[in-house]
Amino acid sequence: MDRCAVSGFFLAACLFCACSRPREPLKSALPLASTSAPPVLLFNGEGTSPNDVTALDSSRLQVYRLLIFPGGNFLTIGSALTPIATARIRTAVQGGVNYLGICAGGFFAGRYLHEGVEKGLDLASGTRFRFYGIEGGKVRKAAVPIACGNGPVLEQYWEDGPQFTGWGTAVCTYPDGNPAIVEGASGKGWVV
Repeated sequence: MDRCAVSGFFLAACLFCACSRPREPLKSALPLASTSAPPVLLFNGEGTSPNDVTALDSSRLQVYRLLIFPGGNFLTIGSALTPIATARIRTAVQGGVNYLGICAGGFFAGRYLHEGVEKGLDLASGTRFRFYGIEGGKVRKAAVPIACGNGPVLEQYWEDGPQFTGWGTAVCTYPDGNPAIVEGASGKGWVV
C-alpha cells in the first residue's frame, strides 16, 4: 500500500475515530477479510474504543500489508500486550508491514513511561508524543480545525488526542502548527 493511500485512509478514519476512556476488552483475533492472507489487520484488543473492529494475532503479522491500531486508551493497550507481542509488532513493521495509528494507536507507536516501565512500539525513533495543547487547558473533547496540505481546513472530533512533534513529516497540523498527522519510515515499514 503506498503512502498516499495509507495517509488517505488515515484521514478518513480520523473523521470517525477518537481516543476514549477504557472499556471492557474484546478477546477475539480475526482478520478483516475472508481470504487466506488478508492485507489489513485491525487491532481490537484491550484498551481500544468500543466501535473499532477486530484484533491481533501477533505471530502471523508478516502476512499483512497494514496493521491498524485505533483510538482508545494507549496505557491500557500497552499494558495488555506482552513484551513479546510488542516486540513482534515492532519487528513486523520494521520488516515491511505498514502501521496506521489512530489517536491511541499513534501514542502507542512512540515511547512512554507507565508505572516506571518503558512502553510503546518505539516505531518513531525513541520519540515520546504528548497530548495536543488544548488538553493542558482542561479541554478533553472539541471540534478542532485540522489543516492538510492545500486542502480545506476541516473540523474534526478530538478527544484527548496526541500531537506528533519530533518525528516524521507533518501531513496535517493543528491550529497552533503542531503536527496532527505525521508519516515516516520505521525500518522497511511505513508509519502514519
